[in-house]
Amino acid sequence: LSIIKLRHPHTQQLSMCTVTAANEFLELWRSGANDEAAQLKLNEILERQPLSCRIVHGMPDNPVYSDPEKATLSASWFHKRLSWVFGPEALPLFLGKTPYQLLMQLGGATREWLLAKQKQGRHFKLAVFPSESVHAQLATWDNVGQLLEMEYPEVWDKIEPTRWRITELTERSCSTGDHPLAEIQKLAGYDMEKVNLVGRDPASGESEDPRYMSLQRLQRLELNPEECNHHDQAVVKVRQFLIDEIGLSKLYTGLGYTVSQHGVHGPPEYLAQNKRLLEIDGCAVEAIDPFIDVSDSS
Repeated sequence: LSIIKLRHPHTQQLSMCTVTAANEFLELWRSGANDEAAQLKLNEILERQPLSCRIVHGMPDNPVYSDPEKATLSASWFHKRLSWVFGPEALPLFLGKTPYQLLMQLGGATREWLLAKQKQGRHFKLAVFPSESVHAQLATWDNVGQLLEMEYPEVWDKIEPTRWRITELTERSCSTGDHPLAEIQKLAGYDMEKVNLVGRDPASGESEDPRYMSLQRLQRLELNPEECNHHDQAVVKVRQFLIDEIGLSKLYTGLGYTVSQHGVHGPPEYLAQNKRLLEIDGCAVEAIDPFIDVSDSS
Protein backbone atom coordinates (compact mmCIF):
# COMPACT_ATOMS: atom_id res chain seq x y z
CA LEU A 1 0.00 0.00 0.00
CA SER A 2 1.47 3.32 -1.03
CA ILE A 3 0.79 5.85 1.70
CA ILE A 4 2.50 9.03 0.54
CA LYS A 5 4.09 10.45 -2.57
CA LEU A 6 7.31 11.80 -1.11
CA ARG A 7 9.77 9.21 0.12
CA HIS A 8 12.95 8.89 2.13
CA PRO A 9 14.91 11.79 0.52
CA HIS A 10 12.21 14.19 1.77
CA THR A 11 12.35 13.06 5.39
CA GLN A 12 14.17 15.75 7.35
CA GLN A 13 16.22 14.70 10.36
CA LEU A 14 16.21 17.80 12.56
CA SER A 15 18.17 16.45 15.51
CA MET A 16 20.55 13.52 15.87
CA CYS A 17 20.00 13.12 19.64
CA THR A 18 16.84 11.02 19.72
CA VAL A 19 15.81 11.02 16.07
CA THR A 20 15.92 7.23 15.67
CA ALA A 21 12.52 6.51 17.22
CA ALA A 22 10.74 9.15 15.10
CA ASN A 23 12.34 7.84 11.91
CA GLU A 24 11.48 4.26 12.84
CA PHE A 25 7.84 5.24 13.26
CA LEU A 26 7.78 7.06 9.89
CA GLU A 27 9.30 4.03 8.17
CA LEU A 28 6.73 1.73 9.78
CA TRP A 29 3.81 4.03 8.86
CA ARG A 30 5.12 4.48 5.33
CA SER A 31 5.09 0.71 4.81
CA GLY A 32 1.28 0.66 5.10
CA ALA A 33 1.41 -2.34 7.44
CA ASN A 34 -1.21 -2.70 10.16
CA ASP A 35 -0.94 -6.35 11.15
CA GLU A 36 0.07 -7.85 14.49
CA ALA A 37 3.77 -7.61 13.67
CA ALA A 38 3.45 -3.91 12.86
CA GLN A 39 1.58 -3.23 16.10
CA LEU A 40 4.21 -5.11 18.10
CA LYS A 41 6.96 -3.12 16.39
CA LEU A 42 5.18 0.13 17.20
CA ASN A 43 4.72 -0.90 20.83
CA GLU A 44 8.45 -1.57 21.07
CA ILE A 45 9.24 1.87 19.61
CA LEU A 46 6.86 3.68 21.96
CA GLU A 47 8.06 1.79 25.04
CA ARG A 48 11.58 2.88 24.21
CA GLN A 49 10.61 6.47 23.35
CA PRO A 50 7.05 7.87 23.71
CA LEU A 51 6.33 9.90 20.59
CA SER A 52 3.95 12.69 19.66
CA CYS A 53 3.22 14.15 16.25
CA ARG A 54 1.51 16.92 14.33
CA ILE A 55 0.20 17.19 10.77
CA VAL A 56 1.47 20.58 9.61
CA HIS A 57 0.21 22.58 6.65
CA GLY A 58 1.38 25.79 5.00
CA MET A 59 2.12 27.61 1.77
CA PRO A 60 5.26 26.36 0.01
CA ASP A 61 6.59 29.92 -0.41
CA ASN A 62 6.18 30.69 3.30
CA PRO A 63 9.52 30.24 5.10
CA VAL A 64 7.72 29.41 8.37
CA TYR A 65 6.55 26.27 6.56
CA SER A 66 9.30 25.47 4.06
CA ASP A 67 12.59 26.85 5.44
CA PRO A 68 14.20 24.24 7.77
CA GLU A 69 15.80 27.08 9.74
CA LYS A 70 12.49 28.90 10.35
CA ALA A 71 9.77 26.22 10.14
CA THR A 72 7.60 25.99 13.24
CA LEU A 73 5.26 23.41 14.72
CA SER A 74 2.21 25.47 13.72
CA ALA A 75 3.96 26.41 10.49
CA SER A 76 1.32 28.58 8.87
CA TRP A 77 2.19 31.89 10.52
CA PHE A 78 4.62 33.46 12.97
CA HIS A 79 1.66 34.65 15.09
CA LYS A 80 0.68 31.17 16.30
CA ARG A 81 1.58 30.79 19.98
CA LEU A 82 -0.02 27.38 20.52
CA SER A 83 -0.01 24.23 18.44
CA TRP A 84 -2.19 21.09 18.36
CA VAL A 85 -0.36 17.77 18.69
CA PHE A 86 -1.24 14.09 18.98
CA GLY A 87 0.09 12.08 21.90
CA PRO A 88 1.44 8.49 21.90
CA GLU A 89 -2.12 7.14 22.24
CA ALA A 90 -2.86 8.19 18.65
CA LEU A 91 0.10 6.62 16.89
CA PRO A 92 -1.30 3.05 16.72
CA LEU A 93 -4.25 4.51 14.80
CA PHE A 94 -1.89 5.89 12.14
CA LEU A 95 -0.87 2.46 10.91
CA GLY A 96 -2.48 1.46 7.62
CA LYS A 97 -4.05 4.88 7.02
CA THR A 98 -3.47 7.39 4.25
CA PRO A 99 -2.83 11.08 5.02
CA TYR A 100 -6.42 11.88 4.00
CA GLN A 101 -7.78 9.27 6.41
CA LEU A 102 -5.60 10.62 9.19
CA LEU A 103 -6.92 14.15 8.76
CA MET A 104 -10.54 13.09 8.51
CA GLN A 105 -10.61 10.39 11.19
CA LEU A 106 -8.04 11.65 13.69
CA GLY A 107 -7.36 15.29 12.91
CA GLY A 108 -10.89 16.62 13.31
CA ALA A 109 -10.87 17.94 9.74
CA THR A 110 -13.85 18.18 7.42
CA ARG A 111 -13.82 17.50 3.70
CA GLU A 112 -14.80 21.14 3.07
CA TRP A 113 -11.82 22.35 5.08
CA LEU A 114 -9.42 20.10 3.18
CA LEU A 115 -10.83 21.15 -0.20
CA ALA A 116 -10.34 24.79 0.82
CA LYS A 117 -6.70 24.08 1.69
CA GLN A 118 -6.23 22.33 -1.65
CA LYS A 119 -7.64 25.35 -3.47
CA GLN A 120 -5.26 27.62 -1.58
CA GLY A 121 -2.31 25.50 -2.72
CA ARG A 122 -1.24 24.41 0.74
CA HIS A 123 1.25 21.63 1.32
CA PHE A 124 1.22 19.16 4.22
CA LYS A 125 3.85 17.34 6.24
CA LEU A 126 3.95 15.03 9.25
CA ALA A 127 6.24 15.98 12.14
CA VAL A 128 7.07 13.26 14.70
CA PHE A 129 9.01 13.93 17.90
CA PRO A 130 9.59 12.66 21.47
CA SER A 131 6.62 13.63 23.64
CA GLU A 132 8.88 15.05 26.32
CA SER A 133 10.23 17.62 23.84
CA VAL A 134 7.03 19.72 23.65
CA HIS A 135 5.48 19.65 27.17
CA ALA A 136 1.95 19.36 25.77
CA GLN A 137 -1.25 19.62 27.84
CA LEU A 138 -4.47 17.67 27.31
CA ALA A 139 -6.84 20.04 25.49
CA THR A 140 -9.67 20.23 28.02
CA TRP A 141 -11.47 23.53 28.61
CA ASP A 142 -9.61 23.99 31.92
CA ASN A 143 -6.18 23.40 30.39
CA VAL A 144 -6.96 25.56 27.36
CA GLY A 145 -7.95 28.33 29.76
CA GLN A 146 -4.61 28.06 31.57
CA LEU A 147 -2.70 28.17 28.29
CA LEU A 148 -4.69 31.18 27.06
CA GLU A 149 -4.06 33.06 30.29
CA MET A 150 -0.34 32.34 29.98
CA GLU A 151 0.12 32.87 26.24
CA TYR A 152 -2.46 35.62 25.53
CA PRO A 153 -2.36 37.89 28.60
CA GLU A 154 -3.23 40.97 26.52
CA VAL A 155 -6.76 39.66 25.82
CA TRP A 156 -7.35 37.40 28.81
CA ASP A 157 -9.64 40.01 30.39
CA LYS A 158 -11.96 39.55 27.39
CA ILE A 159 -11.68 35.77 27.16
CA GLU A 160 -12.04 34.82 30.82
CA PRO A 161 -15.56 36.23 31.44
CA THR A 162 -16.98 34.30 28.46
CA ARG A 163 -15.55 30.89 29.34
CA TRP A 164 -18.48 29.63 31.41
CA ARG A 165 -21.05 30.60 28.77
CA ILE A 166 -19.01 29.12 25.91
CA THR A 167 -18.59 25.85 27.81
CA GLU A 168 -22.29 25.72 28.67
CA LEU A 169 -23.38 26.28 25.06
CA THR A 170 -20.89 23.70 23.80
CA GLU A 171 -22.22 21.08 26.23
CA ARG A 172 -25.80 21.93 25.24
CA SER A 173 -24.95 21.40 21.56
CA CYS A 174 -23.33 18.04 22.26
CA SER A 175 -26.28 16.89 24.37
CA THR A 176 -28.62 17.35 21.40
CA GLY A 177 -26.39 15.34 19.07
CA ASP A 178 -25.40 18.40 17.05
CA HIS A 179 -21.82 19.55 16.43
CA PRO A 180 -20.28 21.33 19.46
CA LEU A 181 -20.41 24.80 17.90
CA ALA A 182 -24.08 24.65 16.91
CA GLU A 183 -25.62 26.71 19.75
CA ILE A 184 -23.02 29.48 19.52
CA GLN A 185 -23.35 29.54 15.75
CA LYS A 186 -27.09 30.16 16.17
CA LEU A 187 -26.22 33.23 18.22
CA ALA A 188 -23.75 34.32 15.56
CA GLY A 189 -26.22 33.98 12.69
CA TYR A 190 -23.48 33.00 10.26
CA ASP A 191 -21.22 30.04 9.46
CA MET A 192 -18.23 30.58 11.76
CA GLU A 193 -16.10 27.94 10.07
CA LYS A 194 -16.57 29.56 6.64
CA VAL A 195 -15.37 32.86 8.11
CA ASN A 196 -12.29 31.07 9.39
CA LEU A 197 -11.62 29.63 5.93
CA VAL A 198 -11.43 33.16 4.50
CA GLY A 199 -8.11 33.39 6.32
CA ARG A 200 -5.91 36.41 6.86
CA ASP A 201 -3.08 38.24 5.18
CA PRO A 202 0.13 36.79 6.67
CA ALA A 203 1.87 40.17 6.62
CA SER A 204 -0.81 42.43 8.11
CA GLY A 205 -2.75 39.82 10.06
CA GLU A 206 -5.99 41.29 8.71
CA SER A 207 -8.80 39.37 7.00
CA GLU A 208 -11.16 40.43 4.26
CA ASP A 209 -14.06 39.28 6.41
CA PRO A 210 -14.81 41.71 9.27
CA ARG A 211 -16.14 38.83 11.39
CA TYR A 212 -12.77 37.08 11.38
CA MET A 213 -11.26 37.52 14.86
CA SER A 214 -7.47 37.72 14.99
CA LEU A 215 -5.57 38.68 18.12
CA GLN A 216 -5.19 42.28 17.00
CA ARG A 217 -8.90 42.56 16.26
CA LEU A 218 -9.83 41.15 19.66
CA GLN A 219 -7.42 43.63 21.25
CA ARG A 220 -9.15 46.52 19.48
CA LEU A 221 -12.60 45.29 20.41
CA GLU A 222 -14.29 47.21 23.20
CA LEU A 223 -15.94 44.72 25.55
CA ASN A 224 -17.09 45.34 29.10
CA PRO A 225 -15.76 42.38 31.12
CA GLU A 226 -18.76 42.56 33.48
CA GLU A 227 -21.15 42.06 30.57
CA CYS A 228 -19.19 39.49 28.54
CA ASN A 229 -20.70 36.39 30.13
CA HIS A 230 -24.25 37.52 29.34
CA HIS A 231 -23.61 39.31 26.06
CA ASP A 232 -24.23 36.98 23.13
CA GLN A 233 -22.02 38.88 20.70
CA ALA A 234 -19.12 38.90 23.15
CA VAL A 235 -19.43 35.11 23.39
CA VAL A 236 -19.53 34.85 19.58
CA LYS A 237 -16.50 37.09 19.06
CA VAL A 238 -14.38 35.28 21.64
CA ARG A 239 -15.40 31.88 20.25
CA GLN A 240 -14.54 33.11 16.74
CA PHE A 241 -11.13 34.12 18.11
CA LEU A 242 -10.66 30.62 19.51
CA ILE A 243 -11.35 29.22 16.03
CA ASP A 244 -9.24 31.70 14.08
CA GLU A 245 -6.30 32.12 16.45
CA ILE A 246 -6.12 28.84 18.39
CA GLY A 247 -7.80 26.35 16.05
CA LEU A 248 -10.69 25.26 18.29
CA SER A 249 -12.83 24.07 15.39
CA LYS A 250 -16.56 23.41 15.35
CA LEU A 251 -15.73 19.81 16.36
CA TYR A 252 -13.91 20.83 19.56
CA THR A 253 -15.75 19.49 22.63
CA GLY A 254 -13.39 20.56 25.40
CA LEU A 255 -13.28 16.99 26.73
CA GLY A 256 -9.69 16.32 25.68
CA TYR A 257 -10.19 14.00 22.71
CA THR A 258 -10.87 14.42 19.01
CA VAL A 259 -14.30 13.96 17.47
CA SER A 260 -14.81 13.36 13.74
CA GLN A 261 -17.48 15.16 11.72
CA HIS A 262 -19.54 11.96 12.05
CA GLY A 263 -19.39 12.09 15.86
CA VAL A 264 -16.84 9.30 16.31
CA HIS A 265 -14.55 9.79 19.30
CA GLY A 266 -10.85 9.66 18.51
CA PRO A 267 -7.63 9.76 20.56
CA PRO A 268 -6.70 12.42 23.13
CA GLU A 269 -5.65 15.80 21.71
CA TYR A 270 -3.06 18.12 23.18
CA LEU A 271 -2.00 21.75 22.94
CA ALA A 272 1.64 22.76 23.18
CA GLN A 273 3.64 25.94 22.90
CA ASN A 274 4.58 26.65 19.31
CA LYS A 275 8.27 26.04 18.63
CA ARG A 276 10.68 26.01 15.74
CA LEU A 277 11.05 22.42 14.56
CA LEU A 278 14.81 22.72 14.96
CA GLU A 279 14.26 23.39 18.66
CA ILE A 280 12.33 20.14 19.17
CA ASP A 281 14.91 17.52 20.06
CA GLY A 282 14.51 14.32 18.06
CA CYS A 283 12.02 15.70 15.52
CA ALA A 284 11.69 14.08 12.08
CA VAL A 285 9.52 15.52 9.30
CA GLU A 286 8.08 13.95 6.16
CA ALA A 287 6.06 15.55 3.35
CA ILE A 288 2.63 13.98 2.79
CA ASP A 289 -0.15 14.41 0.24
CA PRO A 290 -3.71 14.21 1.64
CA PHE A 291 -5.22 15.35 -1.67
CA ILE A 292 -4.76 11.97 -3.40
CA ASP A 293 -8.08 10.76 -1.97
CA VAL A 294 -10.06 13.92 -1.34
CA SER A 295 -11.62 14.51 -4.77
CA ASP A 296 -13.08 10.99 -4.87
CA SER A 297 -14.31 10.96 -1.24
CA SER A 298 -17.68 12.01 0.09
